[in-house]
Amino acid sequence: MYSHAVDKRQQPGSEDYKALPAEDITIDQVVAWNMRRWRRATGMKQEELGELIGWSAANISAAERSVEGHRDRRRFDAQTTAEIADALRIPLVALYMPPEDDGIGKRYQWRTHGGGVRDMASLMQTVMHDNKHESEVMEEYKDRYRASVAAYLDDEWGTEAVKWFLPMDDPELRAEYAAMFRAREATNLRLAAEDKAFADRLEGLEADLP
Repeated sequence: MYSHAVDKRQQPGSEDYKALPAEDITIDQVVAWNMRRWRRATGMKQEELGELIGWSAANISAAERSVEGHRDRRRFDAQTTAEIADALRIPLVALYMPPEDDGIGKRYQWRTHGGGVRDMASLMQTVMHDNKHESEVMEEYKDRYRASVAAYLDDEWGTEAVKWFLPMDDPELRAEYAAMFRAREATNLRLAAEDKAFADRLEGLEADLP
């Protein structure tokens, strides 16, 4: 059964976590770390992945080793990350997950061009939906997300997503997620009713035309 229990050292707000030595890591290094992690998980060899995305085995090896600070760092563009995710049959977000050793002996941080310093919790909030962050653009994102799911994914996808991500052993989180999906259901029903009313009006106008 899935457990959401986390080593206290890995919680960025804890004093133990803050006391760990910090190591800078770029987002490109995060992608490289995850490319290696998921390639190994699939049992795929470097040569095999290289053939799928048009790289040599040497390029795959160099990219994966670029997570080490003294190595030349591979830059990953949008086209490349999408091809890697497609080749490994993983969601794109899997390439942006924090390294698993964050908080174990050291803590990772990444720097922005503006001089800010971000920890791995902020990375997770960037690549995954954060329920605590609400704004007009987030509401527009949610609407676009729902529309895209409806247009391109199987109707059962939402139900399966709940099974994947919901920590079933935590009653409080189950209740919180259930409330969130109930609210989404109400919104979808309202939008469906509005769509129906609009369609009815259009059909009515067409019937009235000479």
